[in-house]
Amino acid sequence: MWTHCPALHVNVKNGRATGTIVRKDGGEYEIDVQAVISNVGPHRTVDLVGKEQLSPGYIKDVEAIKSVPTIRFYITSNAPLLEGSAMWTFPESRRLF
Repeated sequence: MWTHCPALHVNVKNGRATGTIVRKDGGEYEIDVQAVISNVGPHRTVDLVGKEQLSPGYIKDVEAIKSVPTIRFYITSNAPLLEGSAMWTFPESRRLF
């Protein structure tokens, strides 16, 4: 497994992702794969794949997504901090406290 290798492009053949081109140690490498998993968000994923490879409906849905700033905190404790387990989100909040 290679780490810290940014993807430059996702290769698509017959409507299926078949590989990716990554940068490693100053070089570019093409890697053939059975599956591609993207963690860069929908807008950047469309850029990597290419709009021409995706359906117009999907492109329209992605373009309708409004990006918002997000802050994530990871807190560990030996004692429970909240009752139950949950993820709290505050969409379109200007100020939390």
